[in-house]
Amino acid sequence: MLGELIVEEEGEIIGMRVLSETDMEVSFRGQGTVFGVPMTDTGTYLSALRPDGTLWGERGQGIVTTAEGDVVTWTGQGIGRFEAGGATTWRGSIYLRTGSDKLARANAVAGVYELEIDGDGALLVKVWEWK
Repeated sequence: MLGELIVEEEGEIIGMRVLSETDMEVSFRGQGTVFGVPMTDTGTYLSALRPDGTLWGERGQGIVTTAEGDVVTWTGQGIGRFEAGGATTWRGSIYLRTGSDKLARANAVAGVYELEIDGDGALLVKVWEWK
């Protein structure tokens, strides 16, 4: 069952590197909120094109920072697919970790996400608590 929306973020792809004919590394940066606290997120994930045309995203990892100096790290994985105009859409799981007392709830949450990337590299991420 899905719980509350815990992350909302808008951002953009800031780098891409082709690793092989099927594998790519993608980096992004975004701004939004984590548990209602304004934050900045920087992350990278590996993406592999599978024989059926879907994408497998793995080793997603990133660092979220707040204006107050709190830090949350995350790891994730997911399945993606290409859309019209060079867009991609992703669905997957994400796990958060922090040493921050203010955001300690992150340590006990499994999340599920939706990630939409348009053809120009703008992205929108939403993460819900998975109860």
